[in-house]
Amino acid sequence: MLHLRRLSYFVAVLDAGTLTAASATLRVAQPALSRQIHQLERDLSLRLFERDRGRLVPTPSGVTMGEIARTLLAQAELAERAAGNLRSGHVTALVCCSTPTTTRGLLVPFIASLGPDDPTITTREVGHLEVEHALLEGADFVVTPTPPSPELDAIDVGRFPVRAVVSPAHTWARERREAVGLAELVEEPLIVPPATSISRQEFDRSLRRAGLALGPHIESEVDETTVALAATGRGVGVTTSVVPPSVWAVTIGGADGPYISLHVAWQRHHYAAGTMRSLGERLAVAARGST
Repeated sequence: MLHLRRLSYFVAVLDAGTLTAASATLRVAQPALSRQIHQLERDLSLRLFERDRGRLVPTPSGVTMGEIARTLLAQAELAERAAGNLRSGHVTALVCCSTPTTTRGLLVPFIASLGPDDPTITTREVGHLEVEHALLEGADFVVTPTPPSPELDAIDVGRFPVRAVVSPAHTWARERREAVGLAELVEEPLIVPPATSISRQEFDRSLRRAGLALGPHIESEVDETTVALAATGRGVGVTTSVVPPSVWAVTIGGADGPYISLHVAWQRHHYAAGTMRSLGERLAVAARGST
């Protein structure tokens, strides 16, 4: 039987790289921590670390067991949260995982609108390829820009256009333009998301459909930075984030332009499935009001 506390010590050493740093983080004496790690290796009959110039480097077995340990610890946290909710007779707390853009642009305003009888929702941010996997790592539900797996329950939140943002001094802002064609857009110096982001992938797909290529551009990983650069006239930002008054936003390509779809998803047999469905439906209504 794996000891959860021992696994938490193991993960702490993995993250810290040394017993000294991990013991300081855990506030556990270094000799005691060392004994726990050695005992875990005996329990598993595996060597988990090798020493390399004063650091503890995980062996291949250690890397694999680290991934398993993180999942087990997250599931234990989920079980504790579930037990607390079940004892109280209603859902008091839930964890939602999403991308940073979705968290800041959609979830944060929604959470701020919840009433005292709603669950307390906390958020965790990951890349779009890891969102669904977060359900195995302690998240109760996720908001994902990729279609959820068929074994999950899900609600479509809506479609969100990829928009161009410019400074108030830009011609499009002065003319109060509401849309811009792709051919006109690529003539501008652009500030675009990295190629790994969903919004960039949809933008690039629209360009290919139109037979166009991306011209001069810079990449910005953070939407807030993209908006800030556009607001100061450094280029035309391409984003799906909520647009502040400091910039002017125009739809790209009209009705056929790039967009992303968002979905709320959760494990079908989750104890709070009904509550999450209700929250997902409310989030979809709120999202329609914000676009």
